[in-house]
Amino acid sequence: MQKLIRAIALVLLAVMALGAVAGCSAVNANPVVGKVGDVDLTLASYTSVLDGLKQYYDYGAIELKDPDHPMEELKQKAFDDLIDAMIPVAIAKRDGVTLTAEEETAVTEEVEQQIQTSLDQTTQYIGEGASEEAKTSYFKKQLRNSGYTFEQYKEAVSNDLRNQKLAEKVKAQAQASAEATEEVMRLWYDEELKYEKENYTKDIASHFSMLKYYPYITGVPPIYCPPGYIYIKQILIMNPEEGEEKDVDAIVAEVQKKLDAGEDFDALLAEYNEDEGAAANPNGYLYNDAVASEYDSAFSEAASKLKEGEISGPVVTQFGTCFLKRDGVREEAEIPYEVLEEQIREYTLKTAQEDAYTAALEKWRGELEIVTYPQRVANVTVNNG
Repeated sequence: MQKLIRAIALVLLAVMALGAVAGCSAVNANPVVGKVGDVDLTLASYTSVLDGLKQYYDYGAIELKDPDHPMEELKQKAFDDLIDAMIPVAIAKRDGVTLTAEEETAVTEEVEQQIQTSLDQTTQYIGEGASEEAKTSYFKKQLRNSGYTFEQYKEAVSNDLRNQKLAEKVKAQAQASAEATEEVMRLWYDEELKYEKENYTKDIASHFSMLKYYPYITGVPPIYCPPGYIYIKQILIMNPEEGEEKDVDAIVAEVQKKLDAGEDFDALLAEYNEDEGAAANPNGYLYNDAVASEYDSAFSEAASKLKEGEISGPVVTQFGTCFLKRDGVREEAEIPYEVLEEQIREYTLKTAQEDAYTAALEKWRGELEIVTYPQRVANVTVNNG
């Protein structure tokens, strides 16, 4: 029960982060802790942002300059982030930006969807198969316990979504002139290639890390592959899932017998391998002792001992039992610009758009009156437990 009440409170705080600026009745009594142009920064919206930052900090996703006094820095960052979020809303109000009829219809539909999602979540407390009337009644009761009516909640959700779309329109206008030119794209490629050659040659593990995380960073795979990798193929017989009847030992013995008889490793891999990652690594997994920690420890220990063309015996890992084969060297290589052109275009365009919006934010900061009242949040605390 307490989890649902807290969830409702967090939802209300979140939706009021932008919704409060429209003056909805749900937050008229909500103290103002700052202003961005004609937009009020409310205590509820501030607390919502602070709550999110505290969770990120607890997960280690935020580094602070003064970790001995985290809340002081997080409170200032909450103001900074809230102001950044509210600036485009204030600009929309100042410049008379409005939503089209189609966009207003989309807001109405999204409000209904969000409310329905909230109602459906009550079934974990009142039971599956509960009627819509029962879910609505229960949800309204929890809202009242949190000090809000259903109508106030719905209005806050609506205002939030509407202001989000207005902010998106303002942001899109600021980014409209951004472009990714051929000159910029080739310059990025040349500089990135130079950087990778200097760094991956010294630290092959950094190349391996980029292979894993580039979709979340640039969207462009590493351009340069340093020397030093070998390819390791594996035939993996997975551990049985819970309730699954599977004689792993018998399958392993069968594979071992066929290997001993000289049957082709690749053919047996195609027949027996249950490793879903094999499809993305048709030549085998890249391995170097510098990246041993990226693999199961038993896999790495066995891989490091293999000579070229050699096949291991059964290796028991946390995922199952496998046979490994050292199958060649990954040669030093560069991916040509033409092969990566579209990924580079997407990344440099995204960067140009972000730069354009950052410049617009700075310009708008100089045009808008921005005021904060830190003393009004001095006693604010958040509990992410």
